Amino acid sequence: MYNNLKLKKKATHILKALKQKEKPFAKHLTIFEQTLLKAKGLKWDDTVKKTFFSNSLNIMLTQALIATSIFVSYDEYITLLQQVSYNLKSIQKAVTQECCTMITIITQQFYTDFMNWEPTEHVSVTAAKTEKKHKAQWVSEKKVTECHTKQLCMQCEESEHFIKECKLLLIV
Repeated sequence: MYNNLKLKKKATHILKALKQKEKPFAKHLTIFEQTLLKAKGLKWDDTVKKTFFSNSLNIMLTQALIATSIFVSYDEYITLLQQVSYNLKSIQKAVTQECCTMITIITQQFYTDFMNWEPTEHVSVTAAKTEKKHKAQWVSEKKVTECHTKQLCMQCEESEHFIKECKLLLIV
């Protein structure tokens, strides 16, 4: 007798704490009714069973029930919940499919409208690396004097500019 009372108390405590969260409705209902059986609650008044079950439902299902009339019997209430749960799942599936379709359309429009680029010319990386660049050379003091008197650039020895504007790479 004492053991049955302890088990009943424990099951009642579990019923109070039970929450659906993300579980499918059918699985949650099964867990609820098994716990109700352990608590010896199958013969409880329908109002008590409905109250325990209502308190365990997730927020989405609870909100979906706001505009519905609640039936007197526990069995009618469960049937209503099964139908509402099924409808919510159908709506979620349709919304998900519609969102996926919209994302696909938007992505296709984006790539069609904004990504119409022309192909680039093929450039060989090895050819680009091996291309020789003109570098300035170290010059003797004689060469420096010569460039200075003839007014030539000291890096490339051209007369159109001086070292400041020279296009050759600097000596490092």
